[in-house]
Amino acid sequence: GRYQIIPSTLKGVQNRLGLPDNTKYNAETQDKMGVSLLTERSSIKNYLSGKVPDTKENLEQASLEVAKIWSSVGVPFDTRGSRQSVSKNQSYYTGGGDTASVKTEDVQDALKKLRINYDDLFSWKISKGGQKKNRKWLYITLASIGAKGLGFEIY
Repeated sequence: GRYQIIPSTLKGVQNRLGLPDNTKYNAETQDKMGVSLLTERSSIKNYLSGKVPDTKENLEQASLEVAKIWSSVGVPFDTRGSRQSVSKNQSYYTGGGDTASVKTEDVQDALKKLRINYDDLFSWKISKGGQKKNRKWLYITLASIGAKGLGFEIY
């Protein structure tokens, strides 16, 4: 798959998107789920949409939320994780067997690119003509975080 989504999260995002159980789990469906997971978190959505200023604090808060979605993404600063205190670039879920393979700086670079092109995150859902191009852009931008980071397979 394009994203590493644990079963309980997968079922939740499926329900929130209103996808029936027989929905084909193809690239388009996976992209919808990935975008949904990102934009369901207010600090990520507010940063990406430009509703908050492009400050270090807002970028770090958005990247912390990404680290809470995907355990392979490192946190942007020392903080309390889900089980214990964690240092910058450790997994938010350290202590349960999870390790971060993607640095927060890489996530922040990708978030900045997504912020600049925020409207493109959703245009592939509506426009048939630009669908393939925009889905490819989304895939490449998020893949820049790292193939291991969000569970992307490079193919």
